Amino acid sequence: MAELPTDTRREIASFVREWMSEANVPGASLAVTDRNEVVYADGFGSRDLASNAPATPTTLYGFGSVTKSFTALAVLQGVENGWFDLSDSIADHTPAAFDGAEEVTLHQLLTHTSGLPSLGTSEVLIARQGGAGEHGIPLGDMDDVYAHVDGAGDERDAHSEGRFMYNNEGYVLLADAVERASGRRFADYFDREILDSLGMERSRLLSDHLPGPDANSDGDGDGDGDGNGSGEDTVDVMTPYRPGENGPQEASLPVRELSHGPGGLFGTVGELAAYLRYHLSGGEPFSDGTQLVDPDLLSRAHEGHVDTPSGPYGYGWRTREIAGRRLIGHGGSIMVSTAYVGFLPEEGLGVAIACNVGARPHPTQVAEGIVAILQDEDPADVVPYYAYRDRIDPLLGRYEAYAGIREATVEERDGVLWVTLENGIDERTVALVPEDLDAWQFRTRTRGGRQSAVGFVETDDGIDLFLERLRLHQI
Repeated sequence: MAELPTDTRREIASFVREWMSEANVPGASLAVTDRNEVVYADGFGSRDLASNAPATPTTLYGFGSVTKSFTALAVLQGVENGWFDLSDSIADHTPAAFDGAEEVTLHQLLTHTSGLPSLGTSEVLIARQGGAGEHGIPLGDMDDVYAHVDGAGDERDAHSEGRFMYNNEGYVLLADAVERASGRRFADYFDREILDSLGMERSRLLSDHLPGPDANSDGDGDGDGDGNGSGEDTVDVMTPYRPGENGPQEASLPVRELSHGPGGLFGTVGELAAYLRYHLSGGEPFSDGTQLVDPDLLSRAHEGHVDTPSGPYGYGWRTREIAGRRLIGHGGSIMVSTAYVGFLPEEGLGVAIACNVGARPHPTQVAEGIVAILQDEDPADVVPYYAYRDRIDPLLGRYEAYAGIREATVEERDGVLWVTLENGIDERTVALVPEDLDAWQFRTRTRGGRQSAVGFVETDDGIDLFLERLRLHQI
């Protein structure tokens, strides 16, 4: 496949810029690849607002949970090396000693079906290192991590076993299993056996901070923070931001070495494109004959082993259908950086996108919109997020009842439509659950706990809201 057509590139660029304006994203980078090469790559906005330095396809970002598929690949390499069997208990390979640990398998941890709910370690570490608050949970080293996990055995019981519950701690344990079995620090194994083999030279698991002009603690004396003396990484690095009331606020970087396995990877979208090409090849050997893992094992990572509300989940990959095409991907967030990577196996295309803020909509939804554009479809027709937004956008805003005695605000927050009613005496907010989105029919609950129909109607004068005994007119 040659470079994307000019019209397609323009449509994608316009779509990305519209998202950035809506979500107040300082900088973002995008790469689209086919099975052989990058067919479109660009940067948008600023990787650093103070200097207004532009984002590029080679800007370094934090990828968050995009890391999980890499960690899963390391586990599969361990299977091929004879270190593990996917049916092995995690207690066979780590000091995990929570109640029932001997029953929890590597497969269950890879698919988030161990019965352990999320235990919050990533949230604690991201908040702590990102400057968003302190939970007071001791998590200074792996002994603390194991104490935290081992104390949660009662959280796993007959009600939770086999249930899909996204769990970062499972991938912490899997990374530790690889470290113990290989006899090497997980970061060293990860860099040498996966990233180097893929040619991902700037991507790595960070142990201190993103390199930059002031980074001089790497021990090689060049001040680039990468330990290799190249100085290259001082040039194109994101500045991390958190959403703020007055726009993006510069923030600390949550490096989280203890969470390397579930979310520690930093890199560029251009190098993620190389990773996508590997998966699009089905795991075929590289030109020099080396092979990361047997293709049959790799295919297990892509399979949907457990159904979830957002699509079947494999080993660090989730499958969705966009415009009738199978999209295998995964998103990630570290509060100050968000990312998504995904590929269409039948079409031979992959998309990698990242930005330097905790963006909403997430890059996952943006990438799905880009996939729609690549298939000559309107995102509002085939991407659930944009289809929903397209239907509810006309409903948002202020409303008032007869003579202005009652007022209401309709707004969307995190995918849910909310109505706040005001009458000068009290205020009440209710959630609207869609019954027939095309007909603008919803339901909610009254204060008495009963179901109540809610409807929006388009009249000659605009849109009216019917809620319980009220008729409110959009203003």
